[in-house]
Amino acid sequence: MLKLLNSPINKFVLIILFNIHTIFSEEISTAYLNSKLSGKNGSSAIEYLNDLNSKYPENPHILFKMGYYYMTHLTNDKEAEKYYQECLSFNPSYSEALVNLGIIYKNKNDYKNAEQYYKKAIEKNANSSSAYYNLGILYLSLERVSEAEKSFDRAINLSPDNISAHLNIAAVYINLFNKDFMKRNLTNAKKHLIKANHIDNKYPHVYYNLAYLYEKENKPDIALKFYKEAVRYYENTDPQKKTALERIEYLTSVVKH
Repeated sequence: MLKLLNSPINKFVLIILFNIHTIFSEEISTAYLNSKLSGKNGSSAIEYLNDLNSKYPENPHILFKMGYYYMTHLTNDKEAEKYYQECLSFNPSYSEALVNLGIIYKNKNDYKNAEQYYKKAIEKNANSSSAYYNLGILYLSLERVSEAEKSFDRAINLSPDNISAHLNIAAVYINLFNKDFMKRNLTNAKKHLIKANHIDNKYPHVYYNLAYLYEKENKPDIALKFYKEAVRYYENTDPQKKTALERIEYLTSVVKH
């Protein structure tokens, strides 16, 4: 049985510092940190941040960055969690740290705490697109489809060019169609996939999901076209490319007949 592309659905978005108001020394502003950390690997970044932390031990921006580098570059969620919690001890409203703690707990399959952290991030910052997006990812993984739809919709309203949110809400609508066969769900899915394609017309997952959608609509000729576009942009190492090639082979025979 053909399965909907899974790869964009379960992705999460890590929060990188942006639009943070510096409340300490100019030396440790967000822009300064980003410029100093640019090009550093995980270990050298942590070494630099440790030195800076010794001078400014109560600066939440430094603590957040330490958590971020442990999480993303050193894949050490335990250390990352420690620094995110310390960051929040100095600034309980640091929504980016709350979101990333939610991601850590989701990765541990502690969905209850993950949901609480995402909701707390939204409580502290109602305009956090990433909090709504990651909450949508959580709900989708728990098959709480209606809640996932609302969360992705809010994320898109806050960040209209979030291509992953468009992909995932499209997946929500396709899943709804698989249950109720209501054509409006395919229409909604198509709207978001087309928007995603306008954002990045070289993103293979968009073409793959459009192809899947047209197969659902029993339009094999159009589906074939989009699978070919997906293959054009997939890396050779991407396992989804093999699936797309299999669909091309099958649909080519269908179209010929």
